[in-house]
Amino acid sequence: MDVKTIAVIGAGTMGRGIAYAAALGGYHTVLEDVSRHVLEQGIAWIRQSFDEGVARGKVEAGVRDRALSLISTASNVEDAIRDAELIIEAVPEELEMKLELFTISTSSPRPGRFSRATLLRFRSRISRTSPLRASAASVCISSTPCQR
Repeated sequence: MDVKTIAVIGAGTMGRGIAYAAALGGYHTVLEDVSRHVLEQGIAWIRQSFDEGVARGKVEAGVRDRALSLISTASNVEDAIRDAELIIEAVPEELEMKLELFTISTSSPRPGRFSRATLLRFRSRISRTSPLRASAASVCISSTPCQR
């Protein structure tokens, strides 16, 4: 699968760092958080980090500008994952929140050119008997059976 768009769910410390790296890597990046304040803080941190990189000579101004142009925001998961081939989950360790994200990302087949996406989870403090553990590291989102 060719990844062009990455959705990062959660704009806290981990999520904004992932979004920074994804945009720097040249991917269209959608950063989502349910809290408008956290989302704004995440974008501000990303801008500041790029500006500091330019000031220190670690990032060229053109690279910063290109990376920043690749970042957009969403206020809900559905909008964030709509065009994403890769979904990266960086939400707090709350089972209900993770189950909701898992349900949303697996329940609505994506129309259009891509019929699958990969959901990555980064934390592992979820019980071994949780439905999220059974999902392994990725989930195929498709209206037809996925090839494994």
